[in-house]
Amino acid sequence: MLTLLERALLKRKVAYNQARVKKLEDLLQGKHLSLVKIADAFFTNAKIGTLAVNKLTTGRLAVGTLFDIGDEESGDYIRKSGEDVRILMYKDDVPQVVMGLQTGVPVFKVGKDGINALTDNDPNNFVLYADQITDYTLIKEKTRGSVSVNGTQNVAHGLGYIPLCLVFCEISAGVYRKVFGPNYDGTGIYFRVDGTNLVLVNTTGGALDFSYYIFYDEVD
Repeated sequence: MLTLLERALLKRKVAYNQARVKKLEDLLQGKHLSLVKIADAFFTNAKIGTLAVNKLTTGRLAVGTLFDIGDEESGDYIRKSGEDVRILMYKDDVPQVVMGLQTGVPVFKVGKDGINALTDNDPNNFVLYADQITDYTLIKEKTRGSVSVNGTQNVAHGLGYIPLCLVFCEISAGVYRKVFGPNYDGTGIYFRVDGTNLVLVNTTGGALDFSYYIFYDEVD
């Protein structure tokens, strides 16, 4: 015959074991568990509803077409989209930054506040706009320099097309103004550009210092 104390201890052990068996059954049935401690484990297939990870070390992380970094509920997060192999950066739930491949073409666009970089195609709405789908590229400098000009000075750019250029002239000590062309303001200081040269022109009768910037962007 068991004493009352022995019966109580036995009931506690039975209840404890039943609870452990219940948790194991839930795990095998794919149910979510409130707390599971795992030392070392290898999973062939695992379904996890919500997972909080303090540190994740992996040689390769393979996911589906979407992968979010950050709190999606806050509206500010980063999304990897496998559909077009690109990274989307959201602000207030708007994809304001797009970089990667879109329809197989490199794209890097940073929209102004509230601009949807996926759907908006107006370069004026962007801080940076590099979209080779529509043949827009970032302004990339090829060369720059300074030269004293009295008359005409050719600067070969070697691009074989008409490039975007910026030109400035020192009209007085330490004071520069932007130069337009040809002879835009009637001062006799201007420039022109063709497929071979940037041509700096000064017809004032005295030498003046010009600073120029030549970019890879083609002027259509």
